[in-house]
Amino acid sequence: MNILIPVETSSRELLYKTYLAHLLAMQGFDCFVGSKSRINVLMHRFKNYIYFDKGYHKGKSEGIYKIVKSRNGFIISLDEEGAVDYSDNRTLLKRYSRQLFDLVDIVFLWGEKQKEIINPTDIMNSKIIVSGHPRFELLKPEFQVFYNEEAKCFKKKYGKFILINTNMGFGNNIKGNEFVREGYGKWYNQIDEIIDYDKIKLDAYITFIKQLSESYNGNIIIRPHPEEDASIYDKQLDNLKNVIVINKGSVVPWIIASELMIHPDCTTSIESFFLGKKPISFLPKSNNTSHITKLPLIISSCINDFKDFEHTLNNNTVDTNNLKVINEYFSYDKDSSNIIANEICNYASKLQKLPYLPMTLSDRIYLNMKGLSRKLNMKKSKHLSISKLSGFTKVEVLRISNRFIEYNNKFRCVKISTIADKLFCFSKH
Repeated sequence: MNILIPVETSSRELLYKTYLAHLLAMQGFDCFVGSKSRINVLMHRFKNYIYFDKGYHKGKSEGIYKIVKSRNGFIISLDEEGAVDYSDNRTLLKRYSRQLFDLVDIVFLWGEKQKEIINPTDIMNSKIIVSGHPRFELLKPEFQVFYNEEAKCFKKKYGKFILINTNMGFGNNIKGNEFVREGYGKWYNQIDEIIDYDKIKLDAYITFIKQLSESYNGNIIIRPHPEEDASIYDKQLDNLKNVIVINKGSVVPWIIASELMIHPDCTTSIESFFLGKKPISFLPKSNNTSHITKLPLIISSCINDFKDFEHTLNNNTVDTNNLKVINEYFSYDKDSSNIIANEICNYASKLQKLPYLPMTLSDRIYLNMKGLSRKLNMKKSKHLSISKLSGFTKVEVLRISNRFIEYNNKFRCVKISTIADKLFCFSKH
């Protein structure tokens, strides 16, 4: 049976989706991991497949689900935004709405806390499996071998450095304010206020980084969110010799290699916490906290200006008292990847044995021609998909796969075929 796994943001998705594809391939599935545009082609051309959805977005997901169901496909949901939310849980409640449960077949939740917030009906509950998320499972000590080589390279190249991860994708979006209003306005009633606060955060971070640059005797690595316009940082900080702007690849080896990790209120704080480094949250003071996500601040040392920064340096140990809270949201004690792979296998075994369409030569030709056409028509500057899919290459996929084989020799039985640019098939030899 075919499983279609779209990748939207390679820096946070590629590692764990490649890992899942290995586990599922070993169970006998043919797993296609590709960009959304490539997977969209397969959705129309294949039948009787499983579609691995990355989260419900009202007004957009319905069209995708309709295509899948028209091809007798099955939908499995593992949300990419399944835990970090505002204090009123408005994002979670929309992403896990009853409409989602009416349309999909299985919903994997990150933690018991999300299940409590959703308060599912019996019908909804029958589709829920609390699995945790592989992205966070792969931060456990036994998996850090996947990142250590890169972390060593970063340390060798940049020496001692502070890592700053930003998340101003609303107020500093690579496609501009109107794109944000049109794309997110239906989700957030106060989208203009969120955009404005992001701009305040951006200005505050530029000032903070300039101050930090003068006092810190190492490098400062800035990693903007994939949806941000990174050129703003380049322009504003260009004259600072110890400030470097980089937004490629996974954030994890950067966190491992860093002395400290600073963020506003983003998910990278959770990753830092799991890696044993207490994150520092820097946010400008605001009377309206409704636009600030709560969980990242709970586990961080929180500061509002540069003067507070020095006081946090002597307290950079993770507070283990937060582990209970974190586990409620992230199921960190669970074997997430195997739970998901086994549940998919169990679900597929209960389905009527249906013939599925293999990849044909005409499919390959069509995909490659479509990819070439897309490249020729793509604007070279400020294109969001370029930023979000940076690093999604054959070389990187094979590098990741080799790491898995080093970790566990059983993965040698998985064959990786390049179907087209940013589309790979994982199958069992």
